[in-house]
Amino acid sequence: MVIGTGLLAQAFKKYTQKEDLIVFASGVSNSKGADISTFDRETELLSDTISRHPGKQLIYFSTTSLLDPDVQELPYALHKRKIEKMIEVNCEHYLIFRLSNVVGHSDNPHTVFNFFFNKIKNQEFFNLWINAERNLIDLDDVKQVVTDILDNNRYTNSILNLLYPGNCSVPEMVAAIETYLGIKGNYEQVEKGNKFIVQPNIAESYFEKPLPPVRNYITSLLEKYKTL
Repeated sequence: MVIGTGLLAQAFKKYTQKEDLIVFASGVSNSKGADISTFDRETELLSDTISRHPGKQLIYFSTTSLLDPDVQELPYALHKRKIEKMIEVNCEHYLIFRLSNVVGHSDNPHTVFNFFFNKIKNQEFFNLWINAERNLIDLDDVKQVVTDILDNNRYTNSILNLLYPGNCSVPEMVAAIETYLGIKGNYEQVEKGNKFIVQPNIAESYFEKPLPPVRNYITSLLEKYKTL
């Protein structure tokens, strides 16, 4: 069973007819928002799902923002932490995947990747946090890792960090988008942001070593998911 219609729900639609598994992919689309009603809707839907399907394994997508000092105290991250605790207490079988910034075919303007892409493309002003890092991961890479874990029963009742093995600085991301678009962004550099490393990372073994430069990965995401 798959609950949701968005990016992640579409990626895991092969599990729609799997009776002993629930992929819960109906979450909050704006991680920067503070609309309590959207958080309440997800909580209520998840609670109802758990109560109606006791004994089934629940797959839930949380966020590595819980570990990011820049954003871990924002309402979205606090909501996700509350959801994780609810699952741990109420589910007999579960897996929680903490994802970084997933990139795919999406028009959602609130994702990190789309935010910077649209700002630069439209020549809209933004503040560039020069000390900040973000982690971008291809939806197809998420799909590969999660599918392998589910199909081979590699974990049970666990919270798993799943992200690309290398962070990119926000200035590096912006520079890659500028190069791809051939447009100089309209921004002011601000002395803000933090660097953080999330470990352990279950995706480490799924990527070839040595890793190519992160800039190459960003460029591949642009070429794959954006059109000029």
